[in-house]
Amino acid sequence: MSDNLIPVNTMGYYDEETKQWVPIDAVALKSENNRFTADDISQNFNKIGDIDAIKATGNTLSEKIISEFNYRGINISWLGAKGDGTTDDSSVFSSIESTYQDNVFDLAGKTYVVNSFPNKNKYLNGYFIIDGNKYFSGYVSSFQTGNSNIIIGNNAAKNFRPGDQYKGIAGHNIIAIGENALSNASEYTKNTTAIGAGALFNNKYGVYNLAIGLQSQYYVTGVQGDAFKGTRNTSVGDNSMRFNKDGYSNVAMGRNALQTNEKSLWNTALGAAAMSGYAPLNLDSKTIINNSPQTAGYQVAVGTNSLYWSNGIGNVGVGVNAGREIKNSQRNVAMGYYAMSQLDSDVSFEGKQRFFPSIQAGYTWIGQDITLTHIGHTFIVGQNLSLALDGGEKFSTTVKSITVDTFTVSTTQTAQNEISGMAQVSEYYTTTGTYVWKDNNIQVSMGNHPFQNGYKVLMSVGGREAIYFTVANATSSGFTVSTDIIGDESGAVKITEYSDTTPMAVNYDNTAIGVKAAWKMKKGSFNTAIGGLSLENNKGDYNTALGYMALKNNTTGNQNTALGYGALRFTTGGDEMKDISNSTGVGFNSRVSGSNQIQLGDGNSTPYSFNALQNRSDFRDKADIRDTVLGLDFINKVRPVDYKWDIRDEYVEIKEDGTVITHERDGSKKKNRYHHGVIAQEIQKVIEAEGIDFGGFQHHELSGGEDVMSIGYTEFIAPLIKAVQELSAKVEEQAKEIAALKKA
Repeated sequence: MSDNLIPVNTMGYYDEETKQWVPIDAVALKSENNRFTADDISQNFNKIGDIDAIKATGNTLSEKIISEFNYRGINISWLGAKGDGTTDDSSVFSSIESTYQDNVFDLAGKTYVVNSFPNKNKYLNGYFIIDGNKYFSGYVSSFQTGNSNIIIGNNAAKNFRPGDQYKGIAGHNIIAIGENALSNASEYTKNTTAIGAGALFNNKYGVYNLAIGLQSQYYVTGVQGDAFKGTRNTSVGDNSMRFNKDGYSNVAMGRNALQTNEKSLWNTALGAAAMSGYAPLNLDSKTIINNSPQTAGYQVAVGTNSLYWSNGIGNVGVGVNAGREIKNSQRNVAMGYYAMSQLDSDVSFEGKQRFFPSIQAGYTWIGQDITLTHIGHTFIVGQNLSLALDGGEKFSTTVKSITVDTFTVSTTQTAQNEISGMAQVSEYYTTTGTYVWKDNNIQVSMGNHPFQNGYKVLMSVGGREAIYFTVANATSSGFTVSTDIIGDESGAVKITEYSDTTPMAVNYDNTAIGVKAAWKMKKGSFNTAIGGLSLENNKGDYNTALGYMALKNNTTGNQNTALGYGALRFTTGGDEMKDISNSTGVGFNSRVSGSNQIQLGDGNSTPYSFNALQNRSDFRDKADIRDTVLGLDFINKVRPVDYKWDIRDEYVEIKEDGTVITHERDGSKKKNRYHHGVIAQEIQKVIEAEGIDFGGFQHHELSGGEDVMSIGYTEFIAPLIKAVQELSAKVEEQAKEIAALKKA
C-alpha cells in the first residue's frame, strides 16, 4: 500500500513532517447512532459564530452568553412585556421592580403602558405611557437627555427618574454633569444645575440651585414642603458652599468660598476662601470636618480671605484679607487690602476669649533687619522663633536686639525699600504633649497646661492638620478630647491656639476704607476710618479719621475726629497720640496736647471766617450766675505784650515712616510778624497770687495732657467790661466832684 494513502475504513490525519497518514481511533468522532464528518463540524460551528469574541466571564458557553446579555441589558420582551403602546404592561413591570434592582433593561425602542413610572432599575431605549402621557424612559447609560434634563457621569442623578412629577415636555429641568453630581436627586428636584464630581451630592428637595466645582454645595438637601430652605444658591469653585444645608439665596464664587456656611441666607462671597471658615481634614486624613459652622447672613465678601471667619450679621469685606478675623461682630464695613483685618482676632469663633502661643506683631523691614513691635513682649536676645510676614511662608530667625516694646531679627534677604506690615510670630512658645488614642477618645498628657473643661484647643494630633477640639476631663497632667474617627495609636500633640469660656463683647458699626485702614483694630464700635493706615491701632469707640494715617496711633481714646493727612497721629510734643479723647484735629498733621481740644491746622495756618465765632451764652445753660469778681484790679495786673511766634511744635519733625526727631529750639522757626496778647505763665502767677480762678487760663498737663499753657482770650471780655464799668463809675464820680468844685 502506498505511504500517502489512508487505509480503507480507518480514520486519521496526515503528518506533514513524516509525509504519512496516522490512523486514530474512530470512536473519538463516533457515537452509537451518529457520525460527523469534518464538513459537518465546520458547518455547525459557523452557525455559532466567533466564540472568542464574547468577552463576558463564564466557564461554559451558556454562562458566557447569559453574562454578555446581562452586561448589555435585558430585553424587556423576554419577560413578557408587549410594548405596543396599547397593552397594559403594568403587571410585568411590577414584577420586574420587585425582582430586580438597579439593573439595565432594554426597551427595544417600544412604548409600554404602565400605571406608574418604574424607578428601581434603569430603562433605556424606549418610552412609557402613564395616564395617557408619553415619557422618555430617561436612562441612556451614563449619558441621559430628554424631558428637559441632561445627566452625564457615573452615578449622576442616579436616583432620579423623569416623569415622577411633571407631565408632557416640562420635565424637571435638571443638569447633572460629573461623577455623583446630584446623586440623590429625587422627584422633588427641579430647575437645578450641578457640574463637577459630587456637586449637590445630597440635594433632594432643594430647587433653583446652581453648583459648579468639586463637591460644591455637597451637603445641601433642602426641606420637603419648605419653599426656601436649601434653595436658590449659586456656587462656583471646588468646595464652594460645601457644608450648606438649609441656607438659601447665597452666592459663592472661588475655591472654598462660603465653605462652612450651614444655614445662613443672602450672603455673597467672591474670591478664594472668601467667608470660607476653617474646614481641615479630619483625623482620618480623608474627610473634611467643619470647624466653624457659619449661620449668620446678609454679608458681602469680595477678595481672597475676606470675612474668612465671619459669623456676624451685615458685615462687608472688600479686598484681600478685609475683615478676615471678624467672628460675631456685626454691621462692619471693611474695604481695602487688609482693612479691619484684625477685628475680633482675640475672639474665638464661638465668641469666647482667644489665646495664642503665637502672637501678631507689626513690623518694619529695613535692609536685612526686621524690627517688630509688641507691647510688653518677653523675648530675649538669642531666642529662636519663626516668622511669617503678611501671611507668607514661615522662616526661622533669632532675636538680635530688644527694647521694652520691640525686638529685632535679621534675615538673609535685603529689602530695597522700607517695608511694613503684620507678622505672625510663632514657635517661641508652643504647648506640646503626648497622646493615646483609643476608639473615639484621645487622652492627652501635658504638664502645667492652662486648659479647663469646656476650653477649645487647636491641636495637631500625630502631625496631622490641626483641628479644634473641646477639652474634657481636665486634670493637672492632661485632658481628653473626642473625635468621630475610631483610632488606636499614640504619639505627640501640638497646640497652637486655645480659647476659654469667657464671653467677649460684640463690636458694631465700624467702617474702614483704605489700604490697611484700621487693620490692627482688635475691638471698638462706631468708628470710621477712611484712608490708608487710618485708625490703625484703634481699640476705642466713636472715633472718626479721614486721611492717610489719621488717628493712626490711637488705642484707647474715644470720640476723636481727625481730618487730614496724619491728623491727630501725634501730640504737640511728638508723642504718639494713644489715649486722648474728645479731641478734633483738622488739617495736615494737626496735633493736640490733650483731651477735649480742637486744633485747626498748624502754626502756619490762619483760620478765616466771614462771621465771628459764636459762643453759646443761653441763660438756660448756665448755673450759679454772679457778677464777675474780676475787674479793673485784675486787668491792671495783666501785662499786655507784643511777640513773635517761635512754636515748639515746629521743632518736632515727623518723617514719612513715622520717625519723630526733636530739634533744638534755636529760633530758626521764628515768625516775622508781631502779634499781641499776654503770657500764660504771667497770668498763672496773677491768679495764684490773688487766689482767684480765671477760666481763660489752661494748663493742659493738669488734665492728662502735655506741658502746654494756653489762654482763652474771650474770657478777658467780662473782666474788661467790668473794668470799663468801674472806670466809668470813677469818671462819673470825678465829673460830679469837678462840677461841684466849679460851682463853688
